[in-house]
Amino acid sequence: MRTKFIIMLLTIFLIGNYIAPQVEARHGGGHGGGSVTNSSNTICFGSNDRCINGRIQEFWALNGSWGMFGIPLGPVSDVFPAGNKRNVQPFEKVRIEYQINSFVPYDVSLGNIGVEWVTYFGSTLAPLDDTQRTTLLPKADACVTPKESDVSVCGPFADFYMTYGLNFDNNPFFTRVEREALFGKPLTPAMLHMPTGMVVQLFEHLRLDYNPNTLQTAIGNANADLIAAGISNLSFDMAADNFMDSTDVTILSDENLAKFVYRMPHHGYWESSQPDVYLAMVAPLYSPVFYDKVARPGFRFITMSVLVRNQRPVGGAPIYYDFSYVFLKDLQGRRYETSILAHKLDMPMHATTLKPGESAVGQLIYEIPVDTAPAQLEMNFANMDEWVSRWETTFELRTWPLGVYYE
Repeated sequence: MRTKFIIMLLTIFLIGNYIAPQVEARHGGGHGGGSVTNSSNTICFGSNDRCINGRIQEFWALNGSWGMFGIPLGPVSDVFPAGNKRNVQPFEKVRIEYQINSFVPYDVSLGNIGVEWVTYFGSTLAPLDDTQRTTLLPKADACVTPKESDVSVCGPFADFYMTYGLNFDNNPFFTRVEREALFGKPLTPAMLHMPTGMVVQLFEHLRLDYNPNTLQTAIGNANADLIAAGISNLSFDMAADNFMDSTDVTILSDENLAKFVYRMPHHGYWESSQPDVYLAMVAPLYSPVFYDKVARPGFRFITMSVLVRNQRPVGGAPIYYDFSYVFLKDLQGRRYETSILAHKLDMPMHATTLKPGESAVGQLIYEIPVDTAPAQLEMNFANMDEWVSRWETTFELRTWPLGVYYE
């Protein structure tokens, strides 16, 4: 009896080891027929020069893998923009770039494939006339205009744009910063791609394709088009993208970031302004005790004053926010909710609705580890109009904004 049991286990083991490679090969067969191999942190597609590993593989897997970016079209290359080493790898839809000396998760970003595609293939696009716009593009008048852009994103492209982003904090809701990190700014309105009959819209980092026959929107194979045409361009502008709310600012050096761990610039402030809302944060202050509450071992409280204003014109829709949905992220990317102690503050950020032109001022409090400092402050708003229901805006506290200084 024991011998039969051992034989049965051995048979199951052998069958499992036979089936698994067959399933894996079929999984890879949909991408050019090559097999997919996965060893530890390395994933290969058919050949050794089409492998992904390290931070690029982690980024690729975390943000949707081949469904979002496609499979690799070549190996990693080293480039040295301004003397700073960067690893880049081409994929079907995008180019992934790893900046070795940057902070996680902002050390990996997307290259300007959309800019390059428009440069070389812009002549294949034609503007949609009024008839095409209404017949080919559902909800063509339902639009969102990203901050600091004159180009709107409409219809199915807006639905896709408002749904996806890069995952910086393992939160299923993407902030505006995370969306812009995926797409970049829109470069063109929706246009007809004459060779295919698809409706496309170009963004700095990618091309969105809408198929009027299947009613599906997806990231197009823009980088594959460039490489197939012999345009494998590594002499592109390697300046880091800046998706921060403040303009004309730079990321703080490691030396200044370290100073934030020991003391926040109490008299400085950060501000964010976009068409719908203005935010300002001032007077961040560390404290081991708040009222009668002592911070947990290894933690401390940080308080800050925040102003929010509805910047929509008279006659526009109100906005709604709840201080429970104001989040703080630290230098390591960890996310913190507003402390329940916030209700003890003199002017807490109560949930409220603001009409156009109205402002509210309050204070926030978080409990964070003593070995870190605030990096971002996110506020979640509800649009009290008929289409976009929610959005987030983000302070990037690791910049050197107007008014901030060290004493």
